[in-house]
Amino acid sequence: MGIAMIKGYNTNGQPDVAWWLDQIRQGIEWRKKHAKQQDWERWRKYYRGEWPKGTLPVNLFFRMLRTVVPRVYFRNPSISVVATKPGYEQQVFAQLIERVDNKLLKVMDVKNQMKRIIHNTWMFGTGAGKLGFGAEFTPTPDIFDTAAPEENRVSLNRRVEYNSNISANMPWFMSVHPGSLIVPKGLMQFADTPWVAMWIKRSVDDVQSDPRLKNVKNLHSSNLKSFGDTGSLSEPQRNDEIDLVEIRDRRTRKVIILAPYSSDRVLYYGDDELQSNNRSNIYPVVFNPDDEIFWGVPDSVILEPQQLELNEIRTLQMKHRRISMLKLVYKRNAISKDELEKMLNGEVMAAVEITGELSDIDTIEVGHIPDSLYTASAEVQSDVRDQMGFSRNQGGEYASQKSHNAPTAMEAQIVQAASEIRVDERRDGIADILVNIFEDANVLVFDKWKDEEVVQVMGPEATALGSIQTSYAQSCSL
Repeated sequence: MGIAMIKGYNTNGQPDVAWWLDQIRQGIEWRKKHAKQQDWERWRKYYRGEWPKGTLPVNLFFRMLRTVVPRVYFRNPSISVVATKPGYEQQVFAQLIERVDNKLLKVMDVKNQMKRIIHNTWMFGTGAGKLGFGAEFTPTPDIFDTAAPEENRVSLNRRVEYNSNISANMPWFMSVHPGSLIVPKGLMQFADTPWVAMWIKRSVDDVQSDPRLKNVKNLHSSNLKSFGDTGSLSEPQRNDEIDLVEIRDRRTRKVIILAPYSSDRVLYYGDDELQSNNRSNIYPVVFNPDDEIFWGVPDSVILEPQQLELNEIRTLQMKHRRISMLKLVYKRNAISKDELEKMLNGEVMAAVEITGELSDIDTIEVGHIPDSLYTASAEVQSDVRDQMGFSRNQGGEYASQKSHNAPTAMEAQIVQAASEIRVDERRDGIADILVNIFEDANVLVFDKWKDEEVVQVMGPEATALGSIQTSYAQSCSL
């Protein structure tokens, strides 16, 4: 079947812009519905501690996120590579690749990007990472000159990208916000997706100066609220930003870049060299999968009812505490205002003169904090621990202040084992993503690197890249 017969392309083999924009719009609407995007801003406020005035909160969102992320990400990740074929040469190649990968773990800042992915996955249900090579917004790993095109060139050369974790001729890995990720409407699992897209915001000046893009001369900023926002309703868009859509078609292994609000022409169309091992360069993470849709169930939607309930209980406790303060009752003119001030100012051994009888002055306590509020608070927090899978100890606090109420060693061991099952499932998913990332990164490295890149990462003793590339292509399956 020729490319002209594939949906999304015209008879001349060029992208059908209208068809793709319609698919993108459907995908965004589907994400907003099933990823509960209308709730994202509210969940962010919970985590940031932004509560309505008069509310006494117990910030479960902050506590749980700061408990889950450190337990799921790898503090000192490392890659182990084992040759699948016998022979001393294969073992040497495996050790060299392992050394390259472990160097790249630090160069690519994988640990910090994984922390961001885990944060997004917990809060929004789905997280993702993106593998690239050479430049952040590159459609393919082409080497390019950072000088501006001739028509835009001035006396100084300029950069069009500024991420300090991205270097020329080097692979990179970045977290992708779920509000920027777009998949086809109705997708159940990512392995089946025919295409994946990302909504990107860039400076108009950078886009017009990027030599990899075409048809950019008359582009203008998308200064209105864009269709591809990440759920933030409070932050206005910058006046000099432009919205772009980067589409990676797995059916044709093509990359398409469009500017939906600024142009009806294609800014880039070419081969996708970042599709390796029969998968795209986007790596989604889902902790709580849904059986019908790709988008995962957010932990936030499970935790929010308990968060609101606990806030209400604590707020009621605060109000009861305020009205239960000890009150002074006295007959009119039984004590002067000056003497009353002495009584209330807290000064030790202050002498107070009264004109009436002592019985004319008394203290009363209007009310008390109901014990049922404390019971309800404990029940809610117990529900939270059951749902999230963390005991008090694992949340960073003692289960009991009294030793005779402390659990036995066996009980603590059982609770720890049950909790680790949930945590290990999430860590196992992150480990699988790391393996996929470096399997694909190795393909790029062996295809793109020359001796100077090997020396930069490995040192001058590892410059036998030519023989490694040949052997890798012929016989090394790692």
